Amino acid sequence: MKLFIVESPAKIKTISKFLGKEFRIEASIGHVREIPKKGLGIDIHNDYAPEFQLIEGKQANTKKILRLMKSCEEVYFAQDLDREGELIAWHLFDEAKLDPKKAKRVVFNSITKAAVLNAIKNPRDLDQSLIDAGMSRTILDRLIGYKLSPLIWKMFESDVPLSIGRVQTVALKVLVLRDREIESFKKEEFWNIKSEFKEGFTAEIVLPPKKKLLKEEKDSFLKKLKDPKAFIKKIVARVDKRRARAPFTTSTLQQEANSKLKMSVKETMKIAQELYEGVRVKGESKSLITYMRTDAVNLSPEATTKIREFILKTYGERYLPKKAIEYKAKTKNAQEAHEAIRPTYFDLTPEIVKPYLKPEQYKLYRLIWNKSIACQMSAAESDATVVDIDINSIPFRVKGSILRFDGFLKAYDDRDIEDKKKKNGDVTLPPLQENQSLEVEKLIPEKKFTKPPARFTESSLVKYLEKFGIGRPSTYGSLIETLIKRNYAVLTKMKFETTEVGKQVYDWVEANFTSVVDIEFTAKVEDSLDDVAKGISPWKQTVDNFYGPLREKILALQGFVEEDLKDEDKICPECNSPMNIRSGKFGQFLGCSNYPDCNYIKKKKGASSRRVTTGIYCELCKGEYLLRKSVHGKYFGCSNYPKCKQTRNQLTHDELAIFKEHLAKQKNRK
Repeated sequence: MKLFIVESPAKIKTISKFLGKEFRIEASIGHVREIPKKGLGIDIHNDYAPEFQLIEGKQANTKKILRLMKSCEEVYFAQDLDREGELIAWHLFDEAKLDPKKAKRVVFNSITKAAVLNAIKNPRDLDQSLIDAGMSRTILDRLIGYKLSPLIWKMFESDVPLSIGRVQTVALKVLVLRDREIESFKKEEFWNIKSEFKEGFTAEIVLPPKKKLLKEEKDSFLKKLKDPKAFIKKIVARVDKRRARAPFTTSTLQQEANSKLKMSVKETMKIAQELYEGVRVKGESKSLITYMRTDAVNLSPEATTKIREFILKTYGERYLPKKAIEYKAKTKNAQEAHEAIRPTYFDLTPEIVKPYLKPEQYKLYRLIWNKSIACQMSAAESDATVVDIDINSIPFRVKGSILRFDGFLKAYDDRDIEDKKKKNGDVTLPPLQENQSLEVEKLIPEKKFTKPPARFTESSLVKYLEKFGIGRPSTYGSLIETLIKRNYAVLTKMKFETTEVGKQVYDWVEANFTSVVDIEFTAKVEDSLDDVAKGISPWKQTVDNFYGPLREKILALQGFVEEDLKDEDKICPECNSPMNIRSGKFGQFLGCSNYPDCNYIKKKKGASSRRVTTGIYCELCKGEYLLRKSVHGKYFGCSNYPKCKQTRNQLTHDELAIFKEHLAKQKNRK
């Protein structure tokens, strides 16, 4: 028997139609192992070695798959074709201690019979570079979250748990800084002058770029425009061609679904996942779109041919360019081996599948369909005219535009996104010629005010984060959800507004861990993780480059310096591996780093029985704070406990200096 493992149970129905009876299909239901929730779970002193355990609630399913893996002659890992998919496959492989000869990694961009069978014919080994990239991302996020988050728990009042994240807090910075721009913005008055002509159109005064017309200047112009004499100085007419944008990537799908369909990023990805994994159409499960986590904009030759055939049949020859249109990704590190998001079957139009889809599934599928068709259609053409007019030697201008050929707009009209500043649509001008005299009917001064920067929407935030290389589009949905769940920001009329606690947390991180919220530095970390995925950089070095500089600062803010092990406790006497400090139910102990192959443990001597004074005194009862330990780590507790239960988990810089001096004296006395 051959075992075929996918991530989601929803794929089983779709894929089972393609495989023979010798295959058994099972779903891992996403990730199967995790770093334990209690404790850090990462051995910082041993090359950031992580600990793993089976995820609670999935253990029965995972153990069943592990048993099947050991009994099957071949195991096909068919998880998604990204880092997370590779990591899930590795976790199963590692937990089962599977013979590498039995392991076959298969990837496919679309769930069709041809794609799945072709993947089975061309399996590969697990990609260690992709695994390392996924692992380093997991470890970095864990270190930042678990080491920095506790530092703010007692500092800010909040009804929900607060957290600091490697990408999350940078996104918070972006929102906070925009809010502060808006708060500090002072509107300024400026003016515009329009001229209405009896010939049936309106022109506006021409000013230098970025120039704002002040009231005094407006009054001066109006004086000069008394008894106006106008004539056409110049006419420029041309044909404007606008080509279709590339088909959807994860990011552009999120942006346009938010702008056009008012869908949140999280909702968009959830529905796209459903369309990819398969829905029942005419009695059978069909995967309607290709893989939805992609930064590629290219299409396969087969898909391009199908699209061009559909355009010719549906819209006619004029809408079909002579050659297929090719697109190149603008995003750094885009994986061109993947495809853009597109329909899987070009005979299943949105109207055909509409009766089988939920309303939101239909809307998103139609958006993806229309975008994919439009990307291979002819350019839209407009007659554009610019008329420069002289009124008493003061320049005015009017622009006219008439759509002559709709081209790709027939399938996907994106003028609501591309032409947001164009409020009145096309402007029709009468027949005009150079040096023609015009009759001014009315001069209209318009009072205006400068506007503050716009608040971020989900769409514009995603666009900003991707532009500066902050995080990856596949994680933007959970990132936005976390910002709202932590009460760092709220969405009002689809626009973000940061809360007071969100501002306070950002200010604290900026003051204490500048690199964590440095946009350029965060982007470099993402680039480094991409280099790990390509096999260029070692993952441990990447983790250390980011976390290493933060470590001493974290320890200082925690209010203690980590103890070094005594020489006789540093090496395991049974296998010569390094010993690590670990935490258990009954406190700290020493354990071999080669666990579980070596089970040697030893009671940790010393610090637990020694009173560590601080020279710092309780604000409530004036008792001296002592350095104490709990299963959650070190903290400062009042020496008058249990009468006084005051505790702290950080010190000011002045208090830290006093504590270090006391600590040195106590070590010398020892």
